[in-house]
Amino acid sequence: MTKFELTQLFWLKQEIKTEGQKLEELKAAAEGGVSHIDGMPRAGGQQRGKENAVISYVNQIQLVETKITRLTELYEKIADEIEAVPDSYMRQILTLRYVKGLSWLQVAMRLGGGNTPDGVRKAHDRFLKKQ
Repeated sequence: MTKFELTQLFWLKQEIKTEGQKLEELKAAAEGGVSHIDGMPRAGGQQRGKENAVISYVNQIQLVETKITRLTELYEKIADEIEAVPDSYMRQILTLRYVKGLSWLQVAMRLGGGNTPDGVRKAHDRFLKKQ
């Protein structure tokens, strides 16, 4: 576990959220492009254009879903590494800082016990140096 991997948690969470919004927009657009089939003849060119648009949306949806799955797996892998840290104090520091996205001051305040932002950060740095 490196500091780079840990900092990726925040950005992965942001990217998953962004891709989720993109997915919802694509699904809404695809549903809006589907016409009601009632057995009545339609002008061929217009119908094929709508069908092509829907196929395009479906392909884009599949790509975004695959990306979300990949990002989620990476996020969970890093989060699992944090959960596997045997030292409770350090596990809390890592969770508060990287999973919750708190500042060093907020981490120190949450931990209580006279912890300072600098002390928590230095303990974190020593831990990562050992890794």
